[in-house]
Amino acid sequence: MVVTKPLGENTDVLHKPKEGATPWAQQHPVRTGQRMLRLNAGSMGYRGTGGSGITGAGKAYLVPPMLDVSRMYPAAGKAYLVPPTLDVSQMYPAAALPDNIYSVPEEIAVAPTIVPERATNVPLIHRFLLKTETRSLPLCFDVTGDVRLKLLHHPNRELSVNGELDSVAHGGFKRIVIHFKTDLHVEVDTQRITVREGQAVTQHTGQDLITVGSLTVIMRDKEIDVAAGDTRMVILIHKRGDKEFIWPVLRQQPSDNNVSGILALKPAVYEEMQQTPSTKLKIKDQEIDATRSIAVDYSIVSALTLDCWLMSAESVLQRRLDDFIVTQL
Repeated sequence: MVVTKPLGENTDVLHKPKEGATPWAQQHPVRTGQRMLRLNAGSMGYRGTGGSGITGAGKAYLVPPMLDVSRMYPAAGKAYLVPPTLDVSQMYPAAALPDNIYSVPEEIAVAPTIVPERATNVPLIHRFLLKTETRSLPLCFDVTGDVRLKLLHHPNRELSVNGELDSVAHGGFKRIVIHFKTDLHVEVDTQRITVREGQAVTQHTGQDLITVGSLTVIMRDKEIDVAAGDTRMVILIHKRGDKEFIWPVLRQQPSDNNVSGILALKPAVYEEMQQTPSTKLKIKDQEIDATRSIAVDYSIVSALTLDCWLMSAESVLQRRLDDFIVTQL
C-alpha cells in the first residue's frame, strides 16, 4: 500500500492490530474527571484532516455528546470543524498520551442537556358558592376565564350591577359597575370609586360618604356599602397573595320577584340521594352527580374555606351560564 501526504505535513501511521488482538482504545479507556469514556469511532470519535482546532491529520479526538458530527456532515472523508471552545490540541499535547488520543475535560465531555420548560396552559378558575338555609353543605361551581358577569338586575328600580373577574386563580372581581337610572354609573375597584353623572366625573379614594340622588355609597377600610331603594349590597375587599380583589354580597334582597343575576339566586335546596359509588343530589326532581370539594367563602370579612358539593354551573344555576354573562360592564 502506498501512502501519500501533503507537502510539509507530518503523518502518523496507525498500525493495524494483529488479528484477534484488542485495540489499544478498548484496552485503555480515556479518563475524564471521575468518568470513564471508551473511544467509539462510530459515534464519539472521528478522524480529522485539518480545520479549526485540529493540528494534524489522522489524530482521534473525542467530541462532546451534544456534537453529533456524523449527522451534521454525513459524507465520508470530509474535514470536520471542532467548535472554537474545544481546542484540544492546545489543552492536551499529542505527546502526553499514546497513539495521539486526546482526553476531554469532564465539563466538556459530559455537558448536560438543557431541556426547555414546557408551557402549561392552566385554566383560570373562579369558584362560587351557593349556600343553603339549613346545615347542609353548600353547592359550588366554577367559572372559567376573566369573564364579565351579571350580578344583579332590578328592572323596577332601574338598577343593574355587573362585575369583571380578575386574572387571579380562585380570586374575585377586579371591577364592579353599578348602573342606576339612565345617567348614573358608579365603578368600584380596590383603589377608588369613580362616579359618572351625566358628563360629570368624580373620583373618591378616601372613606367618603357619596350620595347621588337616592343612591348612597359609603366607603370604609375593607368594604363599600351601596344602597339604592330596597336593595343593599356590600362590596368586600380581599387579598390573595399580593393581589387584592373585590367580592359583592347582597345584604338586603329586593322585594320584587323579577330580580335576576348571580347575587339574586335563591338558597340551594337539594336532597342527597346516593353516596356510593358516586354521590347524587336531587335538585328539582333531577338527580345530578356531585363531587365533594372545597371553596373559599368571600361573602364574609374574614374569608373561610368550606366543604361543598362541586357541580357544573348549569346544574347549580338551573339554567345556562351564558345567561349570566354580559359583553359590557
